[in-house]
Amino acid sequence: MKKTLLFLTILIVLSSISHAQDRYITRGAEPGEFYYTGDWYGIYGPMGSYDTLRTAIYRFTENGKKLTIQYDVDYFIDGYTEPGSVMQPQYILADATPGILYNYRRYSKNNYTHTQLWTSFDYGENWMLREENMGSADYLSASNVEGLIYRALSIGANVGTYCSYDYAETFTLIDNRKLNVNESGFSGCEFFTLSVSGLYHTYDCFQNYTYISISSEFISGHVSGVDPDVFRGGLPGEVYITSRFPGDIHRVSFSADTGRTFRHVYIHQYNHNASRPIFMSDREPGVFYILRLLRMEDLNPRGYHRKLCVEYYRDYGETLVDVYCHDVHKNYEYQEAVCDSEDITYLESNVNDNSVQLQWSNSADDELIRGYYVFRGNVRITSQLLTNTTYLDENLPNGEYEYYVVTYYQNGCLPDTSNYVMATVLTCRAVNDLASEKLTENSVLLIWSTPEEDVGVEGYSVYRNDTLLTEEFVLDTSYLDENLLVGDYVYYVVAHYTNGCLSDSSNHVWETVYLGVNEMEMLERVNVYPNPVFTTTVTIDANNFSKVEIYNFVGQLMGVKSTKTIDVSSYNAGIYFFKIFDNNNNTVIKRIVVLR
Repeated sequence: MKKTLLFLTILIVLSSISHAQDRYITRGAEPGEFYYTGDWYGIYGPMGSYDTLRTAIYRFTENGKKLTIQYDVDYFIDGYTEPGSVMQPQYILADATPGILYNYRRYSKNNYTHTQLWTSFDYGENWMLREENMGSADYLSASNVEGLIYRALSIGANVGTYCSYDYAETFTLIDNRKLNVNESGFSGCEFFTLSVSGLYHTYDCFQNYTYISISSEFISGHVSGVDPDVFRGGLPGEVYITSRFPGDIHRVSFSADTGRTFRHVYIHQYNHNASRPIFMSDREPGVFYILRLLRMEDLNPRGYHRKLCVEYYRDYGETLVDVYCHDVHKNYEYQEAVCDSEDITYLESNVNDNSVQLQWSNSADDELIRGYYVFRGNVRITSQLLTNTTYLDENLPNGEYEYYVVTYYQNGCLPDTSNYVMATVLTCRAVNDLASEKLTENSVLLIWSTPEEDVGVEGYSVYRNDTLLTEEFVLDTSYLDENLLVGDYVYYVVAHYTNGCLSDSSNHVWETVYLGVNEMEMLERVNVYPNPVFTTTVTIDANNFSKVEIYNFVGQLMGVKSTKTIDVSSYNAGIYFFKIFDNNNNTVIKRIVVLR
């Protein structure tokens, strides 16, 4: 009973997304193929209303490069006066069968809402009416299963959720309730449903499910129509979320682990005069499209027609491959998509340490330009359009980099790339974690870490009070400065890299010696043998001996002994420091090398 109540609660939450699965766009059965339904062109009448309003089904292939009109109908003449008599393009679906499309449409008949479902077996050129239901029915195809489509109905005689495995010829009841879902998965009954704050996922038509909360960074609380929405990717577990945020910012986010973690793959700010970006993921992993609609005014006869531009992305948004624009005038036939906008005239770069400053100019009128994309190699490194003509690429590792810039115009076109510029970054990071410790009153142990750098370190130079202590490179990441006089000491380290680069000085550390060498002469007679150590024990020869502290190479205390014979059989080969105390608490350090 408890599970049933929870399930009903989830259904109530999901029902707040009204018809979130209704889409005017769908992926096709083949990679690089998708469809869109919408208006084609209109002709104005004498009073400003439409005499003709043509709607169409558009088929995009070759990743948006090619566009064909598969089906068109006059919205007013063909079917408007006799509702439901002619297939009117509205919400488009496809399954995994090449050439199969579904279109469902809601309309008013006898003062009641009706929903028709039509099926095409020839890429949308001809259509067969499959069924008509009273009420607002929802349909969802299983885009990875041939012939499988779902129907969900909340009123009338057929309330519940149904499935069909024969291209909507017959339906079978699978649940007495209407399941509200956004997207199908890779198998039957795998669904994704989006709420205002999270993602629901099921493999068994919501008999069982998981809920993943999503950060407000990736999903907006505004839910209206198809915004926000969820789309599956090209591999199991991959999902995209599209959402509109305050300030007219449109974001697409991607997850490879069924919504548990997301990252932005597309961010764009649009104005109210421009069309909202329409997203669709491809069957090929990492490929998706942004479709933009432009309204082109016509004078003879007075009216308008559509221009459709497709942004083709690969590598999960890292690479914008191209933008294809199709001017679909009323006598349209397929032709190569072209852009005749002017190119960037000059791009230059300036290297400063591990950053590259890019700046460029453009020969076109600024009012024609929406912004710029910057590419390093073939990877787009700007997540959204830049509105100025400079860009700083920072925190680069050593290497050679090739840059170019592409202009994005108001009409959606992309011209050829700018000139290419090369930039060489040759930097080497300094040590930033130098630490010191007084092992005795007049000896200081310095310890640091190797900087995180792609280029190898050849060695280090150690400085005390700006004076070089080491004529040869220190090959390890520690140094013991012994037998110091009374005074104040400041230390720093400089890294030498294999490419010849010399780092800046490290952070500085300070130590003060209060007890001089003369006061410790008595302890200098202390002897430790054998050294180097090949045996299992070490003997300390010292008068007035009290104890010894043993440190490893990086300054960690390994133990304290009160005997003059020390067992070192368990010690690994390496360098150790014996801090020897007398009964007056005077100390001396001996450096011991253990060999195995």
